[in-house]
Amino acid sequence: MATIITVSNQKGGVGKTTTSAALAAGIAAKGLRVLGVDLDPQGNLGFCLGVETANGPTVLDALKGTLPVQEAICRTEYCDILTADITLSSGVERTSSGPGECILKETLAPVMEQYDYIIIDTPPALNLLTVNAYAVSDYLIIPLASDILSLVGLAQLKETIESVRESFNPGLKAGNPGPLISGPSPGM
Repeated sequence: MATIITVSNQKGGVGKTTTSAALAAGIAAKGLRVLGVDLDPQGNLGFCLGVETANGPTVLDALKGTLPVQEAICRTEYCDILTADITLSSGVERTSSGPGECILKETLAPVMEQYDYIIIDTPPALNLLTVNAYAVSDYLIIPLASDILSLVGLAQLKETIESVRESFNPGLKAGNPGPLISGPSPGM
């Protein structure tokens, strides 16, 4: 079963997408199977990981169930990825008749065994997309810039994490998953 790491902060411009892309590519370079999941409607993770087509399937197609998750996954030279685009900004709220906080968990279930790691990039917001990422994740990485604005929302972020732990994912950890990342190093 995949280890799932979410990179999150409700503040924009702190390096979430850059961290997600570097983490996904770096882990894949060690010979491990990695799936990147872009939950940011800006869709920059796909660009960072080399996705060339803008009109292909997206994570929203998989979340809505209009396309099996296996068919929505794009292959890149770095890793596999579920891309996003601007339609994700309003689409996820209308995808489920059940608890909306677990849509991503249900969507990823068919491919969990195919990957060693799943890296999730989140939007700069504490919304349903972010809660879905927290509900399925083992670990959170919270990048911060060294300014006061990056720290202001940290208390609210902590409240959201605690709420998700209580309601959906008691095993969620915020911290450094570094020791979990191991595998063969190519050429070593």
